[in-house]
Amino acid sequence: MRIGLVMALAAVPGAGATAQSTATGTFVRAADSIVVADGLARGVPAIGVAVVLHGQIILARGYGVADRTRGLPATDTTPFNIASVTKPFTAIVAIRLARRRMIDLAAPLGRWLPWVPEAFRAVELRRLLTHTSGVVRDIRGHNDDDPDVREYRARVERAEPSFPAGDRFEYSNTGYTLLGWALEAAAGRGLDSLFSQEIFRPLGMTTATYRAPPNGWRARPYAVAADRSVRDTAWLTGGFGSGGIALSARDAARFGQGLQRGLALDPVDQRSAWEPARLNDGSPVRGRAVTNDDSYGFGWWISSYRGHRLLSHGGGITGYSAFLWHFPERQLTLFVLANAKARDDGRAPVDPIVRALADLALSSVAR
Repeated sequence: MRIGLVMALAAVPGAGATAQSTATGTFVRAADSIVVADGLARGVPAIGVAVVLHGQIILARGYGVADRTRGLPATDTTPFNIASVTKPFTAIVAIRLARRRMIDLAAPLGRWLPWVPEAFRAVELRRLLTHTSGVVRDIRGHNDDDPDVREYRARVERAEPSFPAGDRFEYSNTGYTLLGWALEAAAGRGLDSLFSQEIFRPLGMTTATYRAPPNGWRARPYAVAADRSVRDTAWLTGGFGSGGIALSARDAARFGQGLQRGLALDPVDQRSAWEPARLNDGSPVRGRAVTNDDSYGFGWWISSYRGHRLLSHGGGITGYSAFLWHFPERQLTLFVLANAKARDDGRAPVDPIVRALADLALSSVAR
C-alpha cells in the first residue's frame, strides 16, 4: 500500500515539454518498482522517497505501512527518524551562525562548553564539523544506548581523546553532539529552535522535528530479519546534534529543493561545506561512505559516483535508516527513508534503493 504525493516537472507547451513529462512519468513508475522490489518485498514495513531534479519535486511518496498494528499506511507526510543524516543539518546551522558571526568555527570548544575535559577544550569547532577533532568516537555503549543529557555529559567528562586534533579522521557521534551543544550555547536557544528557524520553516518543512517523542503519525520502528520476518523495536531519540531529526518524504523533497536553489546553503557556503577537510599535514581526509576513496567536508561525505560529484550522508539507528544523495552538477537530489534498521548482514535497507534510484535517474531524467 502506498499513498503520497507525486509532482511532475513543470512543463510548457511543445514537443520538448511532452518528452520531458513522458520521461518523468516513466521514471516515477520505475522508481515505484525499485522501492517495492528492493524494500517492501524484502520485509521493510514503510519507505519514504523524495527525488528532486532542477529544483522541481518529481517524486515525494510514502510506501508500505507505517504502523503494522493499526494498519496505518505510510504517506508523503509520514515522518521517519533520519539518525546521522541529521549531521548535514547541524553543519548547516553552524555555517549559518558563523556567517552571521554568532559563532567562530576556528574558536575552541571550551569557549562555549567550559565543562568538557581539558583535552577537548582547545579543539576548534571546525574539527568537530569534519570529524578530525580526536573527540572520542562514541560514548554510547551500543547503538541501542540512548543516554539523556545528564548521563551523556557525565560520560563525556570521563572520556579521553582518541588522538591529537587534526592528526587523522575518525567519524565521531560524540563530536557532533558537542558541536550541537556549542551552537545552542552560542545562540542562547535549543537546537529544536535553531533547526526550525534556520532550515525547517524557511524551506516549508512542516513535519520535521528534533528529538520529538513518538506520536500517532510517525512511522513506528521495526527490525527486519534475514528471513524477512518483522518485529517491533523500542523507539530511540536518535541522538542530539549527531542524529535527532525526524522528517517525511515531503519534507525531504523540500530540503532537496532548498539545496538546489541555494536556500539551505548559498553558493559561497556550499564551497566551504563541500570542500574536503585537511589534516595537520595538509592531506585531505579519507574514509568510506559510498566508495573506498571518499572524503568529508562540513557535515557531508564527498564522493564520485559514475563520474559525477556526489555529496551524501547516511544514517541508521535501531528501527530506522536513511540515505541522502545530492549531485550538485546534475541538480539531482535523492532522499530515502525507512522504518527498519540494518539487516543481519549489516547493510541498511535504504542502500540498494538509493543506488538503484540514482542509476535510474542518471541514465534517464538527469542526463
